[in-house]
Amino acid sequence: VARDGEAYCWGSNDAGQLGDGTTSPRSAPVRVSGSASFRLVRAGASHSCGLTRGGSVLCWGANALGQLGDGSRATRTTPATVPLGMGAGALTVGRSHSCALTLDGTAWCWGQNDAGQLGDNSTTARATPVQVATDQRFVSIAAGNQHTCAVSTTGTVYCWGRNNYGQLGTGTTTDAAAPQAVDGAVSFATVTAGQLHSCARTRDGRAFCWGRNTYGQLGDGGTGDRSRPVAVRGGAAYASINASGAHTCAVTSGGEGFCWGYNIDGQLGAGDRENTSTPARVLPPIR
Repeated sequence: VARDGEAYCWGSNDAGQLGDGTTSPRSAPVRVSGSASFRLVRAGASHSCGLTRGGSVLCWGANALGQLGDGSRATRTTPATVPLGMGAGALTVGRSHSCALTLDGTAWCWGQNDAGQLGDNSTTARATPVQVATDQRFVSIAAGNQHTCAVSTTGTVYCWGRNNYGQLGTGTTTDAAAPQAVDGAVSFATVTAGQLHSCARTRDGRAFCWGRNTYGQLGDGGTGDRSRPVAVRGGAAYASINASGAHTCAVTSGGEGFCWGYNIDGQLGAGDRENTSTPARVLPPIR
């Protein structure tokens, strides 16, 4: 998103996920069609969604599972409006589902729902937003591959959807079609979701992760899956944290970057291609 609110996308475009009105792949940024002024954009497997400065949610790309939320199952090469009923304050996109927090803190999701990742107490795909089945109000939300997590106003993390690796953090590996409280007494400020794992950050910057840990993406020094939150090693105070496919990165309050987990393509930025189960410092940029 540029300073003027225009959104730009690039890469694969077979389903129109770049939003430029075509299905041609682009190796350089192209402007998303329309006159919307965006605050942020999120990308899924083959669809994208943006939150405008006015609080509207727009989506484009693949839509066979209703992941665009416009009431249809038609592929869109330009942005379509998601009917939320009130302005949104947060937006997240999973593999084939999308979720938003409206300004009153309620959570709404749409798209694929085979594992209950929409949280409406069903496994039925939805082409328009459905409210997550809870009275909780949320301040942060994150969608993973087939699961979703959100932080309530009281600091409790709730998760729902696929749980085969413990990515819901409930102490089990049972899927849940409605929000379940993450096990533990820690109060969190933000949450992030990777493909099959989840992480959250406390208000004082401590990081905790749970779920699949084959490559050390939980950062606890081991490679065993965890169905409850475990503390990330090192004790650093993080200002932000982001979980990706099978690795996790975080930025400290002092501006240093650390990453851990899968590293076969050098995605940890540590100067090697070795997986690591503890935070590795991201090297300074090459100039």
